[in-house]
Amino acid sequence: VKVVAGKSARTEDGLGRAVQLHRMGSSYGAFAYINPRASMIILRLQEIDLDQHPHATLRNVRAGDKYKIKVRFADEKDLPAITAVVRLAYDAAGS
Repeated sequence: VKVVAGKSARTEDGLGRAVQLHRMGSSYGAFAYINPRASMIILRLQEIDLDQHPHATLRNVRAGDKYKIKVRFADEKDLPAITAVVRLAYDAAGS
């Protein structure tokens, strides 16, 4: 996994609040954006079975937006479930 600092045209230093995760060797783009301040991960997934992944929710985004799923983290005990959802996005990024 390659970690890249997010960019923003609205900040003085040009850095955004999120960190991007890219699968090494893939031209897919970021499979996840982690926003520590919001305790949220936005994932490049179109659909998943939300019943099987209770920490994941569907985002209210425009048609065509590739990042339709988000997960919030509040407690360390949630990490295995959250990691499983992030793994789906990683796998979808291919190689």
